[in-house]
Amino acid sequence: MNLPEELLKHPHFSRYYRTWNKNPLSLVFVPLAQICREQGLLSEAREICEQGLVHHPHSVSGRLMLAKIYFDLEELDQAKKLAEEILQEMPAQGEARLLLERIQRCPRAELVEASTPTREELIQTKGITASLWENVTMAQIYADQGEVKVARQILDRILTRDATHSKARQLREGLK
Repeated sequence: MNLPEELLKHPHFSRYYRTWNKNPLSLVFVPLAQICREQGLLSEAREICEQGLVHHPHSVSGRLMLAKIYFDLEELDQAKKLAEEILQEMPAQGEARLLLERIQRCPRAELVEASTPTREELIQTKGITASLWENVTMAQIYADQGEVKVARQILDRILTRDATHSKARQLREGLK
């Protein structure tokens, strides 16, 4: 990836970029993509986000960032699809809901299938009452920081809600 020199001098970007180069499995891909997006480097932001999501496909923040990048690139179908997937898992995710509203107000919105369920419909369909922070990504962060007990508790709650959640089960089994 060819990044502009001024971006590499950006204090936050350079710190995150060094971390990501040392450990491509790191979750710092989200702030890296955000900085690229803010700088108008959308193809770079997309590439970083897509690479990060290969290792963290359940990352809500990563998928939301990619949805925003798709929106900026006017790839509305892709943006809508990701935002809806997030809302299926987390109906109270406000940023995903706002993004869907922006997509629907977009001049090209008539080209995007208008099947966005309301927050209430999503909650009713999924029966979700979990806290927003109770997700696999947060459990992984706690585990990486040595807070294994907290990570296990989060994963146990996730698995109580959805016993088939393969990523949560895999991480939980790895923490025994």
